[in-house]
Amino acid sequence: MKLLFGALQWTAFIIASSIVVPIAIGQSFELNQAETAGLIQSTFFVLGTTAFIQCLTGHRLPINESPAGLWWGVYTIYAGLTGTVFAAYAETLQALQGAMLLSAVFFFIFSLFKIIDKLAVLFTPVVTGIYLLLLVMQLSEPIVKGVMGIGYRKNEIDVPVFLLAVVIMLATFFMSRSNVMFLKQYSILIALFGGWVLFAVFGAAKPAEHADEFFHWPEIFPFGMPVFDSGLVVTSLFITVLLIVNMLASIRVVEGAVKQFEKLEEKKRSRPAGFIAAAGHLLSGLFGAVGTVPISGAAGFIQTTRMSSRKPFLLGSFIVVFISFFHLL
Repeated sequence: MKLLFGALQWTAFIIASSIVVPIAIGQSFELNQAETAGLIQSTFFVLGTTAFIQCLTGHRLPINESPAGLWWGVYTIYAGLTGTVFAAYAETLQALQGAMLLSAVFFFIFSLFKIIDKLAVLFTPVVTGIYLLLLVMQLSEPIVKGVMGIGYRKNEIDVPVFLLAVVIMLATFFMSRSNVMFLKQYSILIALFGGWVLFAVFGAAKPAEHADEFFHWPEIFPFGMPVFDSGLVVTSLFITVLLIVNMLASIRVVEGAVKQFEKLEEKKRSRPAGFIAAAGHLLSGLFGAVGTVPISGAAGFIQTTRMSSRKPFLLGSFIVVFISFFHLL
């Protein structure tokens, strides 16, 4: 039962931290409901699969994958350039599929020639601390907007949503510091479930939409055959380097969080993680998904729930993969 609750908590955390990106990209490219559902499905399939393999044979840490903010930015920029660089949204998405495949090649080369190990040496405690500070600054704006309900039902502060969010945050805070171990370990899961109930009771929840097709296998090259654009070759190279830096920082941060609760065997994690990241971006290119990256937020999750074991994480990642076979819109 403890394993199942832990897995469900990881599942809820992974979905909550990832679902916004494919929906936002779907809106940027004016995708219809079925196409947006397919993008969510493929993205969840890739991030769940990549996280599972990373934890099993890559960096071997419970770090969830999430659509990379860098790729989100590239998607958004190229959506705005459609009509100038590419003639239509479909052509732009085909070029971005090609960019994912190129990034997979760059990840593989950096790992094969041990360039990634040289980058890993640069991550001293000072560098990691600065990274965390910059991460907090970067995430503060979307988090504050989300808490205030800006963009949820209207483009201004939504008072009912804000008050409900404050209640949920306070409840999570007190549960995570409770003397009752059940409340402490499953505070996030309880808060998520309680939040859904509160939003439904007070009429703040949006009505659910249902897809015409419930079960659906992820489609290979859903936007057409990939296009390899010369401009995106350089972009893919720089994005890959930055994602490697992000990945290495996340590994260091989560390593520190796990060591607070259990003895952790010292291993070289960067190079195996690079090879699995290459495989993850290969899957992203094949299935038209958004490229993923291990996120540092897993450290906060582990410290809050005091769950550093890999078993609940592996099961949670498997559940995310299973869910990806069903349309979420």
